[in-house]
Parts: sequence; structure tokens; C-alpha cells
Amino acid sequence: MFYFFFYYSDLYVKGYLVVGDRKVSKKKTHICKFSKEPNFNEVFMYSTSVTGLALQVSLWADGGRFGRNTLLGEAMIWLDNVPFIANSESEAWYKLLLASSKCSPSP
Repeated sequence: MFYFFFYYSDLYVKGYLVVGDRKVSKKKTHICKFSKEPNFNEVFMYSTSVTGLALQVSLWADGGRFGRNTLLGEAMIWLDNVPFIANSESEAWYKLLLASSKCSPSP
């Protein structure tokens, strides 16, 4: 049991709504403790037009082998390119990179 406690980190996700070079809103998920396969299954809701906006999503570790509050990867999702349908969810996979960059959904 000690190995399990030491090896796995507590993971969480931060989401920033970005306009130009400015972060205008921050949201954060709950922390998944000691999970080998974390599932956040949370929704970030914003009441705004998506034109010209991006969502910066980053995965963070707190504790375990990564140390305290360590950035593991991030993706910049340009919302102009996301096919939104009114009153429904939009779902896609994005690669997490070590530095922010424009990402396209994975096949």
C-alpha cells in the first residue's frame, strides 16, 4: 500500500478562457487522488461567443513522484474550430504538449 501512495500523484485539470494573450477566466476540476487512470468527467460552462477565443487546458500533478503542483502537459484549443451544436456537448481528444501550441483533435 505504501508503494501505491508514493507512486501515484493527485491529478487535476485547469482551464483558462483566453482572449488574445490574456487569460480572462479560470476553472479547475476536483483532484483525482491516487488514480492510475483519472477520470475528471466535469463540464466547464461559459456564457460567451466563441469567436476569437481559445481554451487553454492543462494537466497538473500534486504530490507523488512529480512533486508539488507540477505541470504535466497542456493544450490550446481554438474554439473557432470546434463544431458546437446548441444545447449539446462537444467532445474531442487533444494531445497534451509540454508547451502551449495550436492543437487539432486526434483521429
